[in-house]
Amino acid sequence: MFASGYREADVASVIGCDAKTLRKVFPVECRERKRAALVLRSGMMARLVDEAEKGNVAACKRLDQMIAAEQARAIDARIGGQQPASGQKAAPKGKKEAQKDAAKDVGGRFGTRPPPPGLQLN
Repeated sequence: MFASGYREADVASVIGCDAKTLRKVFPVECRERKRAALVLRSGMMARLVDEAEKGNVAACKRLDQMIAAEQARAIDARIGGQQPASGQKAAPKGKKEAQKDAAKDVGGRFGTRPPPPGLQLN
């Protein structure tokens, strides 16, 4: 059930115990729940490879689909690490950070002066 993404409380209710009891009786499974989906998918892919090597065309197609999905998931994880999730808010700026950002946009008399012109050769 952990491979399907269920929480400990959900798994415990299906088994018929409390989440604390689940963690006590199945500590390894609860610790490794994040790896459960990966272990399950890798086992499925190994069986598909065996069937594909025997010449099963349907297994070849399904293996190709799974590999494409895994590659897309890896690319998404790389890109997703660079951008904050849409459901999460960015951390609020502190007072000094806000002042520094505001100081960058100051113009007029108190703004930063443009650099002097470069050396001109005739």
